[in-house]
Amino acid sequence: MKKLFFIIGLVGLVSLSVSGQKKRELTTQVSVDYTLPKISYDVVVTMECSRLIPGPFRQYAEQQLGVSPEITSEGEEWMIKNIKFIPRALPDPKASYTVNAVGEYNSILLNVTPEGFLAGVGSGITNQTRDEEIVYEEKEKSVGTGINYVYFGIRSTQKEVLDSNFTEMEVEGEMRRVWDPIERHVLKENKDYVDEITSEIFNIRKKRLELLAGGSATSEALKALDELEANYMSLFMGKRETREVVKTISFVPEKADESIVLFRFSANDGITARN
Repeated sequence: MKKLFFIIGLVGLVSLSVSGQKKRELTTQVSVDYTLPKISYDVVVTMECSRLIPGPFRQYAEQQLGVSPEITSEGEEWMIKNIKFIPRALPDPKASYTVNAVGEYNSILLNVTPEGFLAGVGSGITNQTRDEEIVYEEKEKSVGTGINYVYFGIRSTQKEVLDSNFTEMEVEGEMRRVWDPIERHVLKENKDYVDEITSEIFNIRKKRLELLAGGSATSEALKALDELEANYMSLFMGKRETREVVKTISFVPEKADESIVLFRFSANDGITARN
C-alpha cells in the first residue's frame, strides 16, 4: 500500500502545474527509471574475548605456594557485551518503475541515489554509498603473546656448577687428597627458575610488610610491589589477555514477521555459523 500510495503521489506531482514554469513540448519520449528502496540491517555485535594463558610453572604452584592454579590449559572465553541494529536502504529489484514524459509537460526534479533507487522528488542532491556486507574489526589487540619468566626481573640464564676434582697436596709434611672443584657454567633449568622466583615472591611480601609496619609505605611503592608480585604469580597461576572484538553482519528481511537465525554464539569460540 505504501508503494502504491507513493506512485500515485508521484504521478500527481508530475501532472501538477508549477507556477512560473513554462510548458515544454517534447517530440521524443523521455523515460526515467528508478527503484524504490528496501530496508536492510547491519547487526553490530560487540564482544569481549579473554585469552587464557597457563603459567609455565603451574605444576609447582601447590608445592611452592600452596595454591592451585585456575588456568591449566590454553583457551578462549567469549562474552557478548552489546548488539546494535543499524537500518540502511538498498534498491529493491522487485520495485522498479519508469516515469515517461512526452508531448506537453511540466518540469519535475527526481533524485536517485548512486544505487539507482528514488531518493526524493523535487529535493536536493543526495550522495549515498553502500556499506560493505561484512565488516570485522578488532578494537584492541593484546600486547603480550605469553608469559616469559626470563624477563621478569634481571636474572642470568646460566648457573655455576662445581665439578668434583681432587688433587694431591702436601699438608703438614704429608701428601693428602684435597678437593679442588672445577668451575663451569650451564644453562638453568625450570626448577632453578622456580626456586629463584618463589624466593623473590616471598621477599616482595616481606618488603611490603616492612614498609607498612615502618610507616614509610607510599602508594607508588606498594603499587610497584603489587605489580611485580602479580607478574611473578602469573608464572604459577596463569593470566588472561582481554581484547574487544566487533563483528558486523548484514541481512535483508524477506518476509514480515519471520524469525531467522543470523548467527550462533559459543562461549569458547565466539560467533559461529548459523547452522
